[in-house]
Amino acid sequence: MKKYEGMWGIKIICAAWLNFIGSALRNLTVFSFVPTSSQYAVLIMGQTIAACGQTFIMFTPAKVAALWFPDDQRTLATTIASLSNTLGVLAANLMSPAIVKKPSDIPIMLYICTGASLFGALLSTCGVCSSLPPTPPSPSAAAQSEPFFLGIKKLKGNYHFWMLTFAVGGGLALFTSNTTFLEQILCPQNYSNSFAGLCGALMIASGTVGAVIAGLIADKTRKFEEVTKIGFSCSVLAGIAFTQLARMRDQHVAVAVVITLFGMFGFAIYPTSLELAVECTYPVAEATSTGLVFLSGQIQGVVLMLVFQYTAQPLSEYAQNLPKACPKDHEFDPQDWTIPNLLSNGMMVVYAVVLVLFFRADYKRMWEEDRIKAADTLRGTVNGENQI
Repeated sequence: MKKYEGMWGIKIICAAWLNFIGSALRNLTVFSFVPTSSQYAVLIMGQTIAACGQTFIMFTPAKVAALWFPDDQRTLATTIASLSNTLGVLAANLMSPAIVKKPSDIPIMLYICTGASLFGALLSTCGVCSSLPPTPPSPSAAAQSEPFFLGIKKLKGNYHFWMLTFAVGGGLALFTSNTTFLEQILCPQNYSNSFAGLCGALMIASGTVGAVIAGLIADKTRKFEEVTKIGFSCSVLAGIAFTQLARMRDQHVAVAVVITLFGMFGFAIYPTSLELAVECTYPVAEATSTGLVFLSGQIQGVVLMLVFQYTAQPLSEYAQNLPKACPKDHEFDPQDWTIPNLLSNGMMVVYAVVLVLFFRADYKRMWEEDRIKAADTLRGTVNGENQI
């Protein structure tokens, strides 16, 4: 273990190997030596172990960007790291239906996924040899972060950070809930399952492009607050347009366009908001501040999904007689999502108002780095004059 300096390299390696072990356990369910009565338990065990691995790296993007990249590349680095998981999910979602045409094809899909996880585990073991670069790329990278509990104590009175956490976490929650219920929202209006899958792919693909563009702009201009507020506001407008158009039939092009915009602007704010959270809370550890934003999104997401499911109403008699594209295997009963959509629109507006009108960024890390750079420049100038 001495080979791996610090803890971040070790965490990445642990996450990769836990993911591989969990994936390998899932493969056991297709072999005859595992009793049928135990297959589900083995499957859940594998899923659980793989999920435990995620906790090691869930909050690392901003930390790795801060330690390894200069200040004009941090946001782009955070963008690439934070979206890698999303791109992996997109690849799996596109690959699975292409491979699995019948039940006997499921083992092939499991083997491919396990092979990919093994490649990641080997790559992390051989490639991650240090948690820190030989030379800090920025003054903040050389500084010592606050311990976790001291950092939490310092955040108590940071009201602007908590407004950012509430608004951005809520935006992530709404994004997650809309993605989760996408098929249930669209199918009563006769939008097919394949179209819902296309919409999900468009959200992720356009979101990746939007996040990279936003990261480049934020890195070059250092206007994290402006980029986040503009992106959030545009995503709210696109989200409201989607929920309203999704209530209409035969609007495939319009629905696809607005959900593409929703994904583009919605994903764009994720990495910039993480960097903004770090800026507002410096010298609190990056994993602490970004972790709280992510945790806020998870908690609000669970609450909103429960509320949306509870408020969805049975279809009217007229709507029940119209053609629908919902699954015939009773995977779920078609429902009227008008009330959940209106609640979603209302929450979007609340989050946007909190972020745009009440949040003000305090660039503590940026100012501290500028102060250190100015002091170093002045010291170098004075030393040069003394030598003369």
